[in-house]
Amino acid sequence: MTGIVHIGPLALAADRLIALAAILLFLVIGSRENWFGKRADRTAWAVMLAGLLFARIGYVVVHFDAFRIDPIAIFKVWEGGFRIDWGIAAAAVVAIWKSKGAARLRFLFLIALVAAASLLTLEALRRPPPPLPTVLLTDMEGRGLAFPANMEGPAVINLWASWCGPCRAEMPLLRDMAAEREDVRFHFINMAEEPEQARQFARSVGLDDEDLLIDPAAQLAETYGGALPTTIFVAADGSVHSVHSGAISRAALSEGLAAIGEEAR
Repeated sequence: MTGIVHIGPLALAADRLIALAAILLFLVIGSRENWFGKRADRTAWAVMLAGLLFARIGYVVVHFDAFRIDPIAIFKVWEGGFRIDWGIAAAAVVAIWKSKGAARLRFLFLIALVAAASLLTLEALRRPPPPLPTVLLTDMEGRGLAFPANMEGPAVINLWASWCGPCRAEMPLLRDMAAEREDVRFHFINMAEEPEQARQFARSVGLDDEDLLIDPAAQLAETYGGALPTTIFVAADGSVHSVHSGAISRAALSEGLAAIGEEAR
């Protein structure tokens, strides 16, 4: 878990901000003609775009089964999903092709430097996700219950609100996966809305009252960074395996389910 960065009302995953900073740094340095030769800016842009494109292609190839079901998701890059190794390899190939002599070596060094700095920063920020706190939730009838008391088996916890656009967009996927995976319990926990408000939206996407809980104080969202939606993957022993902030893709959901399923075995 790399954490969440809050900018005003926005909550952004730290890993995506690091990736954006790495891209900008590469373009600023790689565009210097006195270091990288004539038309250095064009070469830098070509290298960067090739890296991004093949990083995405690599992720799609590795998770082909998920993207085969939903091909449009290939283009939803804002949901995340890149293979850094594919991106670095493609960037290096284009740098070799588009530059010569000392400029070529400098581009390769810059690619390696930016990639290493980004990965080291991500590793430095990475922290084990906090354990699930015991919180008082309510059901659709207003009855209180302690959560996650008596949780058995692997589970997926989705934190959402009806006013949250990405929450609304991802809910049909989560609903369908919950119906398919009888071995994993899905908990859809609304953050601090009135029961009727949560019920109306949930019913519009085919969720029943028994699938829903409400966190009146939004304690779970606060524990895991404050972003909505947030999807928490819980292993069979009750430990938090991973946390996904923001809208989740089919590929990322399948990956998280596979991880907690393997741990269960």
